[in-house]
Parts: sequence; C-alpha cells; structure tokens
Amino acid sequence: MLSKFFQFNSKQEGFSIIEVLFALSILAIGVVGLSSLLIQNIQIQNYTKNKLIASMLAQEGVELLRNIRDQNWIDDNDWREGTVSGGADDILQVANGNNYIIQEIGIDGSVNIINASGAKLYIKNGFYNHDNTGTTTPFSRLITVLENDIEGDGDEESLKLTSEVQWTQNNIIHNYTIKTMLFNWK
Repeated sequence: MLSKFFQFNSKQEGFSIIEVLFALSILAIGVVGLSSLLIQNIQIQNYTKNKLIASMLAQEGVELLRNIRDQNWIDDNDWREGTVSGGADDILQVANGNNYIIQEIGIDGSVNIINASGAKLYIKNGFYNHDNTGTTTPFSRLITVLENDIEGDGDEESLKLTSEVQWTQNNIIHNYTIKTMLFNWK
C-alpha cells in the first residue's frame, strides 16, 4: 500500500517550466508598468505642487505692491511713493529701474534679472523671503513695474506690474507669470 502512494504516475498533470516562465513574464511586465505609472504620478504631483507655490508667490508680489499703493493713500502720499519719498519703498523710483524684488520690508531695485542671486527665495520662519539666511528653495521672484500713460497727457495714471516666479525641477526651468495694472482710482 505504501508503495502505491509513492508510485510515479506519468499521467499526472501540472505546469511546465515554459508555462511558469510565461506567467512570470506577464506578471513582471505588469509590475514594471505599474511602477512606471507611480513614478510619473509622483513627478506630476511635485510639478503641480511647485506650480501652485509659484502662483501664490507671484500673486504675493502683486499684493505687496497693492499694499504699498494703499498705504500711500492712507498716509496721503502720492499713490506711487512709499512712506518716505525716494526711500526704499518708493514704487516710482523703482518703476524707473523697471525690475526689482519685493518683500514685506521693502523694495530692492538692485536686482534686474530673475537669475540673479538677489531674486532667489528662501524660507525663514515659515515664510518665503529674499533673506539668504533662510533655507534655500528652488524659487526666484522678480517684479517688473512700468509706468503707463493711458490718456497720453504725460501723467502716468497706472503702473503695469509683472510678477514672475521661476523654479527648476528635473533640470527643466519653469516660469509662472502674473501681469496686472495698478490704477490711481482714489
């Protein structure tokens, strides 16, 4: 009886080595495809995150200029000037130079291209700024201001603002730009 149990039956069916290899190759193709999809998804997710941050940084640049204009009205100054005429917050002075960086503490007109080290943004105390003592980020911001005489009478009624944010991701340079106008509507 025991010999009957260990007897080899040539009619037993099973998987051949070719069938096993074929099944494993199909499984491997599926795993490679899935991992490729996951990697691409992570890259797109990082790009989307950086584009959202860039859009907020560009909008912040425009809002900081609006804040200076509004503070000028409150202080009964010319709408293009800061609280100190000809000082660091003077939009008109910067408009003559066209390009600059801006943050809550004032305007720096010495930066004239977005690739300049002064346009680089850093994170310090949870906020983006141009203070290079913070943690470096992939972002740079440059704001361009041009005076605009709409009526052609020599009196500039508006300022053309362009807030550009640039970042590098996977050795590709990306830009996000916001353009708007500031008017003396008061």
